Amino acid sequence: ACYECTLDIHGAPQVSWTTLAETAMPGATSIKLMQPVEWPVGSKIAIATTDFESPHSSHTEVAQVESITESGTRVNLRDTRVCHEYSNSGLPKTCKHTSD
Repeated sequence: ACYECTLDIHGAPQVSWTTLAETAMPGATSIKLMQPVEWPVGSKIAIATTDFESPHSSHTEVAQVESITESGTRVNLRDTRVCHEYSNSGLPKTCKHTSD
């Protein structure tokens, strides 16, 4: 907790999250974003579901940025892992490569 304190954060300003410009199917090797990003190659990102009703509502994918194209709105992915189950702490219980 921080009560009457100063928070000093360092690093390059960047977009930390955005929304998809088009549907991303499970195992997709690229995603199209609503706003441009400058995430470094090798950065790990999480692609969360918006499905609240199905048995797969906790389906999330974790991937690494391979490259960014289309003026920062297309992110090409590698090492995509499907994470179907999360614990109460939000940490993945199972996470498998999409090729498994």
